Amino acid sequence: MPKTIPHLRHEQSTLAHGLLDESHASIQLAPPSDPQSSGFTNTPPLTTAPGAPSEDTFTMQLVHAPFAGEIIESSPTVLIAAERRQLAKRLWRATAADGTEFGFELAAPLAHGDIVHATNFARYIIAQTPEPVLEIPLPQAADAAAVTGWAVGNLHFPIEAQPTRLLAPDDIALRQSLERLGIAYRAIDEVFRPHRLAAAAAPHSHAAGPEAHPFVFKPVAPHA
Repeated sequence: MPKTIPHLRHEQSTLAHGLLDESHASIQLAPPSDPQSSGFTNTPPLTTAPGAPSEDTFTMQLVHAPFAGEIIESSPTVLIAAERRQLAKRLWRATAADGTEFGFELAAPLAHGDIVHATNFARYIIAQTPEPVLEIPLPQAADAAAVTGWAVGNLHFPIEAQPTRLLAPDDIALRQSLERLGIAYRAIDEVFRPHRLAAAAAPHSHAAGPEAHPFVFKPVAPHA
C-alpha cells in the first residue's frame, strides 16, 4: 500500500528530509487513485517509468528557512506574493509568479524581501502585499512628535516607526482621533511591517498608578 502524505503535514517534511537538505526540499506529489482519499501518494502511476514524473504529478518546493545557499545575482527575480497575516504564520502554501508551488513549514516567520529558493535560472523572493495604512508625518519638534505618538499608541494600534513618519492601520477610530487633535495624515497603500513589542502582549490598565504601564521606564534616584 502506498504511503499517504497529507497536504502540508509533517509527513511531507519527513519524506523531504531524506531526499534533500533540511531547509529546502522538492517533492513530487501525485493525486490519490482513490477519489475518497484526501491525501497524496508518493507512488507514481503504473504507466510511468520509474523516476519519471507523469502529467498527473506536480513538484512542490518545501521551505523551512530563508535560502542560505549560493545565489547568482544576475538571475531573474520571481515574486511570491503573501499578505502580512499570512507571513506571520509558520505553516502555509503559496504559488510563485511563474507557477512554482511552495509549501512553508517554518521555525520562524518569513519577512518581506526574504529569498526562499534559488536555481541557476531564478531566485524566489517573498513579496508582501501592500495594504491600506495611514501615513502620519512626525513633526520635528519633540513635544509635537510625542503627541503624535501618543495619539496612535493610546489606541493600541500596531505601528511602523520611521525617521520622518509613522505607519498605522487605516482605521476609522484612528482617523477620528488624529482629526480631533489636528494631526495630519494621508491614506495610502504600502507594505506594512509593524514592530513587534513585548508590551503588546502584556496586560495593563489605563488607571493611574505606578503599575498602570509596566513597560514605562521609571526614574532612578541619583546616587548620594
